[in-house]
Amino acid sequence: MTCPELSQALVLVNPGNPSGSVAERELVEELETLCHDAGIWLISDEAYEHFLYNSVAHYSPSLYPNQVINIFTMSKSYALAGWRVGYISYPKILSDSMLKINDTVPTHACRTSQSIATKALEDDGDFPAVHAKELERNRDEIWRVVEKYATVKTTGAFYFFIKAPGGYDDLDATRILAEKYNVLVVPGVAFGMPGYLRISYAGLRYEVMKTAAACLEEGLLYLSRIPPEREDAKERWD
Repeated sequence: MTCPELSQALVLVNPGNPSGSVAERELVEELETLCHDAGIWLISDEAYEHFLYNSVAHYSPSLYPNQVINIFTMSKSYALAGWRVGYISYPKILSDSMLKINDTVPTHACRTSQSIATKALEDDGDFPAVHAKELERNRDEIWRVVEKYATVKTTGAFYFFIKAPGGYDDLDATRILAEKYNVLVVPGVAFGMPGYLRISYAGLRYEVMKTAAACLEEGLLYLSRIPPEREDAKERWD
C-alpha cells in the first residue's frame, strides 16, 4: 500500500458511510504507519463510533497522534442532528491554522446547541449504547430483506449498501422504490458508486421498521422480476 504522489492527507471514515464496514485494528495501524512514513495527515472521521454490532470493536488511530486529526459529531451518537454540534481533536501544532479556518466558517454552534451537547456529554453516558441496541433490531429486520442483494452484513453505522437488483440504474431504482413503495433510499452515484443503493435503518422505531421492511422487500422483488425495459408496464406480478 502506497500513497499517491503529492498526497497531503488520507481520510478514513470508520465506521464507514455508506458501507457500514468497520476497519479492524490492523488496518487502522497500517494506515497510520503509511501516513507517518509518507509525512501526511491521517484524518479519522469517527461520526459512527458508537454504532457497532456483533461485538465488533472500534479503534481510533493512536500510534502517531501528532499526525492524526480526529473528527466527531453529536448528530449521530446523541441524536442531535440539526443542532450543528461537533468537535475535533488535533495536534497543538495545528492550533493557529484551525483558528483561521474557524474564523471563516459562516455558521457556528449557537449557545443553546452547545449547552444541549454539554448536557448530553455530562449525562450518565448510556444513551449511545441504548440507541445502538435499538438500531441492531432494525438492522436484523432489514438484513432479512436485503441479504440476497448484499455481500456482507454490516457491523457498524446504520446502513446497508446493496447492488440495485435486476440490472436497474440506481437512479431509476431509487425513483421506483419511492413512487411505488414509499421507500426512500440514496442512489449509489451520490457516493461515486453507480448501480448501488444505500439503505438506512435509523430514524424509525422497530414496529414501524417492520412495516418499512415489508415495503422494501416488495420493492426489491419488483426490481428483480420486472426488467428495466418493461418497468413502464402497468401490470403487477402476483
